[in-house]
Amino acid sequence: MAPASTGYTSPGSMLAISSVLPALDIIIVALRFYTRRYQNAPLQLDDWMLIPALVFTVAMGVDLIVGVKGHGIGYRTPPPNVPGPEGPLLSISPEVTLADTVEWISLWLQPLALGCIKISILAFYRRVFDARKKGFFHVMIQLFIGFLVVWIIAFFFVEFFMCGTAFSNLWGPYITLHTKCSNGHALWIDEAFSISDFILDILVFFVPLPNIWSLQMTLKRRLLVSLIFVVGALAIVGSGIRMAIFIQVLDGIYSKKSRSDDFSIAQFLFWSMLEAGLAVIVTCLPTLNFLFGKLNATSMLSSIRSILSLDSLRSGRTGDSGESRHRDDTRTVADNASASSQLKMIPSMTGDNEQHPFGVETHVMSDLEDQRDPPAGQIMVHSDVQHSNLNKH
Repeated sequence: MAPASTGYTSPGSMLAISSVLPALDIIIVALRFYTRRYQNAPLQLDDWMLIPALVFTVAMGVDLIVGVKGHGIGYRTPPPNVPGPEGPLLSISPEVTLADTVEWISLWLQPLALGCIKISILAFYRRVFDARKKGFFHVMIQLFIGFLVVWIIAFFFVEFFMCGTAFSNLWGPYITLHTKCSNGHALWIDEAFSISDFILDILVFFVPLPNIWSLQMTLKRRLLVSLIFVVGALAIVGSGIRMAIFIQVLDGIYSKKSRSDDFSIAQFLFWSMLEAGLAVIVTCLPTLNFLFGKLNATSMLSSIRSILSLDSLRSGRTGDSGESRHRDDTRTVADNASASSQLKMIPSMTGDNEQHPFGVETHVMSDLEDQRDPPAGQIMVHSDVQHSNLNKH
């Protein structure tokens, strides 16, 4: 058996990323659907597209786990069993066959998973920023989604039927893949997919930033919402590294006539899994912002204080009428702040440049939808709840 790799392509690392990320994705997507139901919001295209995206991303993880367990991924390529300078391109072994099979499955799963994620993101932009269904932004998003549908279909069929119906050529010697599949351009097709995916990632994740900065929000809120989208840069980094690695593999095969002795296949699959797994999480962050906004220390403290106050009342403890009114007012403020805050609370200063008693500023915001332009003929009313001095009677 060939020795195991070290570093992030070791068997342990490959198993970790192929199991932890899909598990997190399942939890995050479930929380997204729970949040939408909690908001009494109808499920729309951006929600539904995450279902196939999640299925394909989990399938990528299972595929990678099978490769590691069979010693095809995360282990060094066995020594060539064919002599001569072109031996690495002509050799075959059970480990190599498994590695090539895992890579092929991942290659046609990737356009399905990544394409569905990108469509979900664009559909979210359309729902939030395109309420009036007209203008340049509307046309751009519609064309972008249409292009992605074509992109998904094209690369799925090209990758799946790369060798026609002679599927055994896909996991045979590299020389067979090079000469008998896609008219000798099979590896160039893989490179085209990696480059186009990287470019699309950049376009998709940075398209909404101008719209965000044009919304009627405070500077702090704009920065916070922009940060949610820029976190998507982590997925872009994975896409870029994967593209660079694939180009390196291609150069090694054509120039040096060698296989991936430096675990290039494992690196390629690692960054592909990282990109897809992170992209699912990033896609859900704006919607989950509503849920996370309620899970903060201030709201939990207010809830505890309310429970203690109720327990005091039930135990028969009474106070003067002024204290009772103060307790009721405090509970009402806490309940209103907890119910109305839909954005994670951020530090705020009062008009007198003094720290807010609770160190928070509450805002009404539901995953950006409350900040979009209202449809024609409708008026959207927002209310901000601010209490600058709760400790004064």
